Amino acid sequence: MNALGSDGMCELDPVTWDAMIDALKANGVSDETLGKVCRQALTTINATPVAVREEWVATGVRPR
Repeated sequence: MNALGSDGMCELDPVTWDAMIDALKANGVSDETLGKVCRQALTTINATPVAVREEWVATGVRPR
């Protein structure tokens, strides 16, 4: 699995991502908060080494 796109950013499953955003919006989360959450999540995802993400996805267990 190659978790990085050509620009070096993490490629997220768009179905999962959109479902999470839609659920947050449906539960009253403001656009401002959504923006903050998305930026923070992407920063964390992209700061996590590819090998760690691949292990996490493969095992379902967050590496320490």
